[in-house]
Amino acid sequence: MLGARKNGVSTIGVLWGYGTIEELQQAGAGAIVSAPGELIAALEDLAQ
Repeated sequence: MLGARKNGVSTIGVLWGYGTIEELQQAGAGAIVSAPGELIAALEDLAQ
């Protein structure tokens, strides 16, 4: 997240694996999804 933000790259945090929603929010995730099926919609939103 930090590297992406420093370089102007949009980010999507995911809630499977390690970490919590709070950590992703603090890191500055542009979007946060809780299931793999939500990724496409999140990518489409970031592309607009």
